[in-house]
Amino acid sequence: HYARQFLETAPQDISGKKRLDALLAYKKFREKGIEDWRKNGIAYYSEIVQISDNNTVFYIDKYEVINVRYQAFLKATGHLPPPRWDDAAVKGKENYPVTNVSWYDAVIYCKWAGKRLPTEEEWIRAAWGGNDARYPWGNNFDVNMANTAESGFKKPNPVGNYSSHYGLYDMVGNVMEWTSSEKPQPSAGEAYRIKKGGSALSDMSGSPPYGRWAEAQWSAPLSQQDNTTGFRCIK
Repeated sequence: HYARQFLETAPQDISGKKRLDALLAYKKFREKGIEDWRKNGIAYYSEIVQISDNNTVFYIDKYEVINVRYQAFLKATGHLPPPRWDDAAVKGKENYPVTNVSWYDAVIYCKWAGKRLPTEEEWIRAAWGGNDARYPWGNNFDVNMANTAESGFKKPNPVGNYSSHYGLYDMVGNVMEWTSSEKPQPSAGEAYRIKKGGSALSDMSGSPPYGRWAEAQWSAPLSQQDNTTGFRCIK
């Protein structure tokens, strides 16, 4: 309401119009997430998808691991929760991707769930479906295909809003996803782990550092926790 009121007095303000569009789009995605959760509950978010590649077959989570599934893991194991985590923080955001999890946290969750983290190669195969395009959907960036910095949300959506190959969701944007693959950092004196996919704060329409987004790598120390990183599991 206030954004619209402001734009009536400054209709030439392009940045204001973009912000209003982003707010309305986020509202739509949030309402869809609430409706999905009410209709389907936790079982809906435990689906896995088969990926076949020549003689290799593996299964990957359809969605990024969500808050309420991570909450179940914490209660079952007594594992240390992420910073600023409590049950009240989860309420209303049950099907948002869990964040502020370290690589260690992700590994332990996957083991508890009978799965593991994907390698970088497995993650790329699932996200790109074997094609050589710059993005999973083609060579041109499309703001309607992923929650990235271009969307203007600046925070994750409920999972399941942006579809990709094999019926997977949110393989680009929303939150970065830990993999099991190492990226040696000799100057830091420790091996980092690779993250894939970018987040709601990642500028995905610019020139990626490795030629195309399948090859773009982010990496971090195993103990790093931040509000742009989550994960999904494979088996």
